[in-house]
Formats: sequence, structure tokens, C-alpha cells
Amino acid sequence: MAMKTVFITIFDGLVSKNILRTGIINFLQKEYGENINFILFVPVSKVEYYKKDINIPGVFVEVAPEPSWPNLEKILFKIKEGSLLSKTAFFRKKNSPYRFLRIIYSVLTFFRNYIPLDFFLENIFYLIPDFSFNFYFVKYSPDLIFSTNPVSSTDMRLMRKAKKEKKKSVVMIKSWDNIVGRPYLFLYLNNLIVQNGILKDEAIEILKIPEEKIIVTGFPQFDIYKERKKIIKKETFFKELELDKSKKLILFSATGYPWTPHEVEVLELLSKNISNLIDPIQVLVRLHPKYEHSETEISKLPHMIVWRPGYIKPETKLSNWEYKEKDILYLMSALYYSDICINTGSTMAIESIIFDKPTIAIAFDGKQKNMSLHKSVRRFYLFDHNRKLVDLGGEDIAGDIDELIISINKYLKDPSIKSKERSVTRDMLCYKLDGCASRRVAEVIIENLK
Repeated sequence: MAMKTVFITIFDGLVSKNILRTGIINFLQKEYGENINFILFVPVSKVEYYKKDINIPGVFVEVAPEPSWPNLEKILFKIKEGSLLSKTAFFRKKNSPYRFLRIIYSVLTFFRNYIPLDFFLENIFYLIPDFSFNFYFVKYSPDLIFSTNPVSSTDMRLMRKAKKEKKKSVVMIKSWDNIVGRPYLFLYLNNLIVQNGILKDEAIEILKIPEEKIIVTGFPQFDIYKERKKIIKKETFFKELELDKSKKLILFSATGYPWTPHEVEVLELLSKNISNLIDPIQVLVRLHPKYEHSETEISKLPHMIVWRPGYIKPETKLSNWEYKEKDILYLMSALYYSDICINTGSTMAIESIIFDKPTIAIAFDGKQKNMSLHKSVRRFYLFDHNRKLVDLGGEDIAGDIDELIISINKYLKDPSIKSKERSVTRDMLCYKLDGCASRRVAEVIIENLK
């Protein structure tokens, strides 16, 4: 069998979790044995980490090259972003600190209806002289590129190079909010991998991808949730996180700055109202690995236990977070042992619903009253992807602390409430939870390598 070489982009910790901490590479190596190599393109700050941590035969790590014309790329990205018509993009644009940018965005959105702006921008991007990947194409002569975050500059330049070199390209959507809220400046693909039917419809409507090129696989990172035997024993889990086995457990998925600047106030209100709950309660506050949180303030609140998952290399930014296998197993265990899960417009809503856990979303800004919609967390539930989740009815939306307490008590009394809606939500958003999404992704790559 001839040697095959696949280029894979690893933009950040989320992509690493979705690709390297799943079974995709393992399935490909089962198919090709020693006759396949993988070249990972990673940020320069993580090269040594990946070389040490991802110690798999046939997997090599290279620095994701910088663009030849970075400023021109940034301008094109801004123009493309400004022309997006989704509500997700609308709220993000409105939060821009630059008044003149908001005006430009409005003009671009208007003219997008009258001129082929997408076609124009894509062709300009395609014509930009760029030599960033030349060395790697000569060194490795790839058979296929696997783009795992097609909205990033690295992925777009790699797709552009693959098109010029007539190489095959498989593209996978990074996250369920990307199609409706991110600028796709350039796409070149033989197949597009999406995680559910909703994303497929969005890819057809928004990205204009032919239906026959789109493959629905499910979420590879959710495959492990079928392996319940890997859940950490309750005694070990509760002891390590200093939890009380005699109390009910609420998992609060904190979002952090800049998205939820008044999150501490929400937790303060919850802490003060614990006595209004019908059962003894403890709250495990799971911090988002990427964003800043008021950890010290939260840890001082009664009934609150703070937990920061993920690995951060010393003296680097939080955005450089990575999950190790232990982080994934602890997240699965936290979901499994929780009685109720609370989030603020987060993907964690899907993950708690996978475990059929009563799920509540925060739609108020702590003690702040009458905040404008464009600054309030209420806007999250108008984002296109979140709106679909809300409409499926699998989670409660708490508009103030009183509604939050009512919802918690309701589910403490009867956790089966909305179980049917959660089941519908799982089916719609997760496609198949059969533990085989990684295999389906690998099969798309194998088919393109033939």
C-alpha cells in the first residue's frame, strides 16, 4: 500500500479535543497501518507541548505558518464579517466598540443584497500571493488536507494552496455556532463534514455547498459519553473536588469574561437563596478553560466549589488551554453525577441534555437591571444557533433569580420534567449518539484518500 500523508490543522484546544482526543486518527491508522502520516499544524506556542503530549507514531508537528499579507487578510475578513446577515453576527457587530465600524457594517450588509460581495471577496483572497505553505507541500507532498476550523486564516490559506496544487480537501465545521456567526472567506472542499442536520441545512443555505458534498457524522467529542464504564467512581470524584455526597449537586458552567461580566453576581444571588431550595444543595462552578473568571470571589461564596479544568502551560494565555484525558473524564463524571445543570448560552446545554439532566439557562445579569439587549446575556438566546435550542424546549430560561429558584425546585422535586423535550433536542442536535461519530469522520477521509 502506498504511503498516504494528511495535513490537519489544530487551531486551538477545542479542535484538539474534537480531533486528537477522539478516535479519528486511531481509525485511520487501523485502515492504513504504518502507511499513513499525519502532519499537525499548530500555533507556535504549542509546538513543544504537542510534540511531547501527542506521542503517536506517524504523527508529526509543525508550526502553523504566518500569512504573507496579514493586513490585507484582516481587511478582507472584516469586510466579510461585516456583511453577514445572521442575528448572531448582528449582535456581535453591535457590540463593536468602534462606532464607525458599525456604520461600515450596516452599509456592507445593505449592498450585499445588490452585488456579489462573497464572490468578489473570495476571488481577491484567492489572488493574494502567499507562500506560507510552499515549504510543507514540497517537504511532505500531502495527499489530502483536513481542515478542522475553516473560518481561521491558517485553514483558508491551506485550502487555497490545496486548490492550486489540485489536492483533495475535507473540511469539518468546528462548532455548532460557526456557520451562522462566522465569516467564511474562502472554502475549497471535496466534502464538508457537519455534526447534525441543522448544520447541513445551514451549509446549503448560507455557504451554498451542494448537498451531495455534505456528510453528517455527529460530534466525535461526544463518542466517549457512550463509554459509561469510564466514569470516575463517585467516591473518588467527590473526594477530589471536595464535594459532599449527602447533598444534591448543581453543575454551574461558568462562561467568564468578556461574555458574562456579571456572572459572580448571579452566583451571589444563588448562594443567598440556597435556603429557599427544597433540598440541601452544593454548586460545582466549572470555569470555562479559555476565559478569565473571578475565582477568588466565587470561592468565598457559601455552597460554591470552584473547579478549573484544562491544562495551561505556565506563563501563557488562557486561550492556550488544552484538555488532557483526565479533563474529559472529569467532565463526563460531573455531568453524570449532577442533579441539575446550569449554563449561560453555552454548548454545555447540549452536553447536559445528552445525560438527560434538567437544564437551566441564565438570562439575567446578576443585580443589574434594565441592561440594553446588546450588552445583556439575554442576547445569547437570540443567536441563531441558540434560538433553535431554545425552541426545542429542552431547557428552562431563567429571567431573574426568582425564576431560577423556581426552576431548580421544580426539577429537584421531579427531574423527569421535560425529559421528552430533552430527548427531542438530543435527536435534533446530536444526530446519533452511538459512539461512532469518529469512525464516520475517518470514513470520509478514507473515501477521499482512495
